[in-house]
Amino acid sequence: FTEDVGMVGTIDKNGSIKELTCIMDKAFQSELNVTTIAAASAMNAVLLNPELDFYQSMEFFSGLIQEANDEFENTGSSEKREVIKDVEYVIVITDHNIIRVTLVPA
Repeated sequence: FTEDVGMVGTIDKNGSIKELTCIMDKAFQSELNVTTIAAASAMNAVLLNPELDFYQSMEFFSGLIQEANDEFENTGSSEKREVIKDVEYVIVITDHNIIRVTLVPA
């Protein structure tokens, strides 16, 4: 996706999206990169559900990433999950300093 934010996905044999994941090394965490991973995640959310608003989705991901980051700073790991309109959103920050945002359609 960018030099610091990667994006991967999987599809099933029928061509339907099984999951989309954005990955960023926490060492490259900056305001710009957090905005980039939030934008990529929002773009994927709108791709999976065109009824969603891109800008509201960006705010949602920015907030959830910040919550996950705060939890990581306090505990050393973090996992946040939300389900909105049949799509599960999973944000994981690991002790390997990776921020991963995964979208899984139901």
